[in-house]
Amino acid sequence: MMIDIIILTKGKTDYLFKCLSSILNKTERSTYHIYVCDTGSTAKELDIIENFIQKNFKKLKNISLLKFSYYNFAKINNYVVENYCKNDTILFCNNDIELIDNCIDEMYNVVSSMKNVGTVGCRLLFPDGTVQHAGQLGGVGNEKDTLMFTHRGIGTKNVYTGLEGVLGSTAGFMMIKRDIFLRGGLFSEKYIECFEDLELNIRLLLDGYNNMYLDNVSATHYESLTRGKSPADASRMRFDWDNNLIPYIRSLSAGDIGKIVTATNPGTRDKSINYDNKIYNKVRDMEVSQ
Repeated sequence: MMIDIIILTKGKTDYLFKCLSSILNKTERSTYHIYVCDTGSTAKELDIIENFIQKNFKKLKNISLLKFSYYNFAKINNYVVENYCKNDTILFCNNDIELIDNCIDEMYNVVSSMKNVGTVGCRLLFPDGTVQHAGQLGGVGNEKDTLMFTHRGIGTKNVYTGLEGVLGSTAGFMMIKRDIFLRGGLFSEKYIECFEDLELNIRLLLDGYNNMYLDNVSATHYESLTRGKSPADASRMRFDWDNNLIPYIRSLSAGDIGKIVTATNPGTRDKSINYDNKIYNKVRDMEVSQ
């Protein structure tokens, strides 16, 4: 069971170390190699990271520190997958993830044992224990050729089926077979802030893969603490929504859009999401972020 884990990071070394320590302490069966991809930490912070790696991974020798002079989630992850990853499975992991359970082994069991699996995600929680992510949702908005997207159950304590098909999962903590990631076209590098994972999940879904979600294992997601939520972040997010994601959705057929909606929350509609068209724009603005 060899998995390549890619973690982008910049500063905030305490959260990175929580993430790395939780992988060490919670993963029981899988073997893995971690690529810590630094995107602009100070020289002092890099020294701290290198010392932590030397102290905690010296015997295992299963971690590499790669240095980049820029931040672009899609571009860096694609580059590392194509040029460094040698194993059959990839785990994209934010630096502000802290495993609560043995998530990696359980997600790998799904990836390796089920046929036609695309992406696999698990239950992500805010520090207060409420749901940050329980699978991606897509619903019809007030324009027939557009959709609204959000994270299922966000801000609730809803409990879901242990394993089920969903639209997709956030790349903040998402596993996929390397060959399927390459076959699916990697992350689209046109995105500058977010939604590259959403487009990938949709492409895989429309290609016949099943994107799966596990609710019986979980991790804390401190939610993009490295980059924060500045006005510039919001502006880039809006740019990606208006200029990249929406044009992609509008290029799809009505049948494709039907598949996206059908893949959203099998069974009953999630009661935590209000699909009233009158508040479509409000929901869209509030809940499109990862």
